Amino acid sequence: YNSTRQSLLRGLDRPECADHQIQDRETAARRLLREKGFSDQSITQFWMSLGVDYFLHSNPQEIAWQSGLVLAHSDYRQPIVEIHKDAKRGASEIFICVQDREKLFAHTTAMLADLDLNVLEARVQTSDTGCTLNTYFVLEANSEQIAPGARTEEVIRTLHAGIAAPGEFHAIAPRRLSRRLKHFDAPASIVFSQDASQQRTVLRLRATDHTGLLSQVGQAFAECNVRVCNAKIATLGATAEDTFFITDQQDAPIKDPLRLQQLMDSIRNHLQVG
Repeated sequence: YNSTRQSLLRGLDRPECADHQIQDRETAARRLLREKGFSDQSITQFWMSLGVDYFLHSNPQEIAWQSGLVLAHSDYRQPIVEIHKDAKRGASEIFICVQDREKLFAHTTAMLADLDLNVLEARVQTSDTGCTLNTYFVLEANSEQIAPGARTEEVIRTLHAGIAAPGEFHAIAPRRLSRRLKHFDAPASIVFSQDASQQRTVLRLRATDHTGLLSQVGQAFAECNVRVCNAKIATLGATAEDTFFITDQQDAPIKDPLRLQQLMDSIRNHLQVG
């Protein structure tokens, strides 16, 4: 396990610092999981399937909560969908774990948009076993967290049903920018690069944030047959700064300039708002 992690860390700028950070988080998370009765063997086996990004961008409480949900889940044919409040971020954390499949990101983000939830931050992590762990930090349209009780049950029920029995997702209609956001509106910036060590293409997007933006990007990915291996979504004021690690349907990086241009054009087209 440690040798595998070391090989993954070599691609980072400061691997020794990252390694210490990961060890500290794993130790704290493992202690929490032991208290819940999970064995070291089961914990290590699950963690071995995850990349270092998962541990670098999750705190011990998140790691323990999500790992506990996965380890306690007996029917892997059914998705895990759970919600809890993240006091540090002041948002609701939606955790989804399911076997990865084509257009899953587009389908999920379309449902979140339909539920009128604003995604402030998101992480997509695909394990070596083909399981994808998706974390979305969201707020309601009124900037409140998802209320406990009926609303939480509605969100979980909708996401679970849609992911468990997916159909063709429908396009999200472009939504008008508010008068305040129109003042900051600017053409989207899209930059591609190649992550040679991980055999992935990196797409960096900077655009004016608006409800449904992530879903519109997901629609472009689906349209161009692009798989999302990992994603880091962040909203800074009125600006979304998102990074997507993507491949083609054969899990190969996308290097063809024509395909990259087509993807860029598709994203710009879907991001057009009235």
